[in-house]
Amino acid sequence: MQDKKIDIELVESARVFGQWLNQTAQKFAEDEIANDASERESKIGQVKAKVLLEFENTAMSAFSPQDILYSLSRRAGQLVQTEMPSGATVFVDAVMSGEKLSARDALQMIITYMRLSTDVEPKYVEIAPEINSRGEVFER
Repeated sequence: MQDKKIDIELVESARVFGQWLNQTAQKFAEDEIANDASERESKIGQVKAKVLLEFENTAMSAFSPQDILYSLSRRAGQLVQTEMPSGATVFVDAVMSGEKLSARDALQMIITYMRLSTDVEPKYVEIAPEINSRGEVFER
């Protein structure tokens, strides 16, 4: 197995593209499920998983690397009426030109980064203050 070096700027740009697809799936799922639906989070997760699977199938059945980008960006735009972020330009240019990235590398990067969670902030649980036997509150 031979290690292959891919320019970090290209990798970061691929991550932007993949995260956009992940965020698109999330936004679509949130828009599809009513705010007052029971088990809303679970249903959002199910819809998001279906959209990501659709994106994966689209990418894997494309005829060329250029077709991968065309089909994915078109479908994502249709789902939530957003544009691809400009941070994906380096990756898109590399895939379109075919000069810096193989078709297989492009496909693997898209699917890998698309499946990477886009949660940027950890979720914290608020801890109740400590109260002694006299009802006094102690700060932690």
